[in-house]
Amino acid sequence: MYQKATIVGNLGADPELRSTSGGLQVCNLRVAVAGEKKTDETTWWRVFCFRQPAEYASTYLKKGALVLCEGKIKQSKWKDKQGQERVSLELIANTVKGLSRVGDQASGKEQRPSQPPPAKERQAWRDQSDEEIPY
Repeated sequence: MYQKATIVGNLGADPELRSTSGGLQVCNLRVAVAGEKKTDETTWWRVFCFRQPAEYASTYLKKGALVLCEGKIKQSKWKDKQGQERVSLELIANTVKGLSRVGDQASGKEQRPSQPPPAKERQAWRDQSDEEIPY
């Protein structure tokens, strides 16, 4: 089976980059996806991305930025301090793209794609073989 989900929403906090004990970079994002109508509730997603998408998110994205995340949905269950069972939706993202600049939303300017990485970084992506790309 194949599963792919796409969410578009705003970051509720700055991305949090960390490394595992094995040196793998992981970035945590909190994304708010508004309902279709003003009366609909906002859905909060926990988004995890690894390697290059993690570096991109931590470098170029800030709280309030409009982002597109694609990946696989994971549902987590746990018990809170009061003993009630809770459920959260998580997305393990293969792709993370900034769709606007944070300042554009606050100033009311038209939303534009975020700046691409510097030419040096783009060239590094072209130089990698298919075997080196993590997904």
